[in-house]
Amino acid sequence: MRGAPPQSSNLYSNSYGADMQIILVQAEIEKAIRNYVNSKVQVNEGQDIRIDLSASRGPEGFRATIDIVDEDATTTINAIFVPAPVPKAAALKVAAEAGEDQAAAKAKAAEAEAKKKAEEEAKKAEEAAKAERDKSMSLQPGVAVGTMDPQDDEKVVYLTFDDGPSANTQRVLDILDQYDAKATFFITAQQPDYFPMIKKVYDEGHTIGLHSYTHEYDQVYASVDAYFDDLEKIGEVAKEQLGFVPCFIRFPGGASNSISKKYSAGIMTQLTQQVLDKGYQYYDWNVSSGDGGTVTADQIIAQSETDEYTKVMLLFHDTEAKESTIQALPTVMEYYKNLGYSFKAIDRESLVVHHSVNN
Repeated sequence: MRGAPPQSSNLYSNSYGADMQIILVQAEIEKAIRNYVNSKVQVNEGQDIRIDLSASRGPEGFRATIDIVDEDATTTINAIFVPAPVPKAAALKVAAEAGEDQAAAKAKAAEAEAKKKAEEEAKKAEEAAKAERDKSMSLQPGVAVGTMDPQDDEKVVYLTFDDGPSANTQRVLDILDQYDAKATFFITAQQPDYFPMIKKVYDEGHTIGLHSYTHEYDQVYASVDAYFDDLEKIGEVAKEQLGFVPCFIRFPGGASNSISKKYSAGIMTQLTQQVLDKGYQYYDWNVSSGDGGTVTADQIIAQSETDEYTKVMLLFHDTEAKESTIQALPTVMEYYKNLGYSFKAIDRESLVVHHSVNN
C-alpha cells in the first residue's frame, strides 16, 4: 500500500513520543495524536487515520492504538506511548482550569440569556403599558371620562395649550421638561408641517386632546353636523399620528362661547350633550392666562397666578405668535411649584371643568 508505514511498532517507539507536547485534557488528545501521525506518515487520498484512546492511562501518559485505514487494508500501529509533558498535579490543574473556563463560559451564556429574557420581558411590559395608556386616552362610547367632583385634596395644575402644534411646541416641551411637568395639548390642523410634533408630545408623556380642524367659527358652528365633521377630521389627524382618536376635547371658544349664536342658535346646548353621548369629554378652564389676545408676559403672569383653587385648569395657547406665553410660562410654573402644586396632564380620572352654556 503506497504511502503506508511498515507494520512495525518500532517506527513509533518511545523516542518519538517526546515530540508530542500535549496535556492530559481529553478534548486535545486525539487532535494532538492525529497531528503527530500526519507529520510522520504520508496519508494518501482514500486513506484515513483511526485513533483508539481506550488504552490504559496513567499520570505519566497513556498508550494509544492507531490505524491507517484504506479500502484495501488496515495498517495498525500499536503501543504508541504518549507522555505527559508536565507533572500530574500540573496536568490536573490545567484540566481544572479548563473546567473553570467552561463553567465561566456557561455562566456568561446563562447571563446573556437572562439579560435577553429580561429585555424581552421589559419590552413586552412597555408595549402592554403603552397599549393600556392608548386605550385609556381613546374614544370609547359609553365609558365615562373624568370627574367634576374629585375626592382628594391634592394640589394640581393642569396646564393646557390650545391651537398647536406650532413652531413654539418644542419650546413649551423644553420648559415643561425642566420642571418634570406634564401638560395637555388641544390640537388643530392649522399647521400641518408640525403634525409630527403630536406624536412627540404624546411620547413624552403629555396628553393630546382635540380642539378643531379649521378653528373657523363660522364653519365649525354652522350646524351640529358641521361641528362633528370638523371634530372627526381633527380626530383623524390625531389617529394618523397616535393610532387612536383621543376622547378629550375643547370647544373653540369654550362651551360658554356666545359667538356661535351668530351662526346657529342654541348649538352649544346641543353639542355639550351630544359630545358626551358619543364618548368624548369636553374641558373648559377655571383660570385663563389671557394670552388669547395681545398681552405682555407680565400680564399673563398676573392673570395665571391664583391660590383660589386646589385644582387649576389653566388655559394657554400654542402658536408661533405667542412669544409672551413662552416668556411667562417659567415664572407661572415657579409660582405654583412654590405653593406645592404638581403639574399633571389630563387623563381619564382628572378634574373636568365645564362652563355655563350661553347658547
